[in-house]
Amino acid sequence: MRVRQSTQDSPVSATSRFAVLARSPLAVILLAAVLQLGCGVEERPHAAAQNETSTDVYAWPEGAADIAVLTLKDRGEIRIALYPELAPNNVASFTSLAESRYYDGVTFHRVIRDFMIQAGDPLTRDDDPTNDGNGGMSTPLDDEFSDAPFARGTVAVANKGRPNTGGSQFFIMHKDRRGLDGHYTVLGRVIAGIHLVDDVAFSETDIGARWGPADRPIVDIVIERVQIERANANSGDPAEPLSDGADLPTAAPSAATGARLADAAN
Repeated sequence: MRVRQSTQDSPVSATSRFAVLARSPLAVILLAAVLQLGCGVEERPHAAAQNETSTDVYAWPEGAADIAVLTLKDRGEIRIALYPELAPNNVASFTSLAESRYYDGVTFHRVIRDFMIQAGDPLTRDDDPTNDGNGGMSTPLDDEFSDAPFARGTVAVANKGRPNTGGSQFFIMHKDRRGLDGHYTVLGRVIAGIHLVDDVAFSETDIGARWGPADRPIVDIVIERVQIERANANSGDPAEPLSDGADLPTAAPSAATGARLADAAN
């Protein structure tokens, strides 16, 4: 944005002008906000400021479910039960992409502790961190909203902040954010490996967007492969509830993290 200078202003060099502005607390806040906006990813969930938690009981679909197995390099597996009953077209797209090995080698490019972790961008496989978050499918998917809650472990489709703009990118909730209910397409939920969601969520990130988009992990966290285990190849037992630490409380967010969670800008 170009700032118009008053005719009464004394001539000041660009360097010294920045130095003067930098001493103003308000200017620092505004500058940080501009940097945050300028580095927004293409597909992303926006943090909800209200109605973030709830004790409402939700009945997830019962019966055998296809399982998406995310193998994280040097870490282990996150197992996700997929529910086409909630979003048939989006689940079919995710499954097709996984089986075509579309997700192999992508990294988690947006991680916000106590909110969510995001992946699914094929551009994260290249050597340019500045484009992370801007890649995905050329044809967007229509939204398929449901009553499924955005609780810890819920998996959903990221979008571009507009209706019917979902694609390949997805996110896994690290903590309840019930203000997102009904605004994003839910694919399923984590049934095993929730401790790895914690590991990713607590990784060090590039908060200042020095090398790429804000909240990108400093050290790449690679999804080596996403495999689909078909329900008819399993025992037929319904998906088990989260049982490996999902119900444990997470650390309270720092002041900086809390500010980012409340910021719905993109």
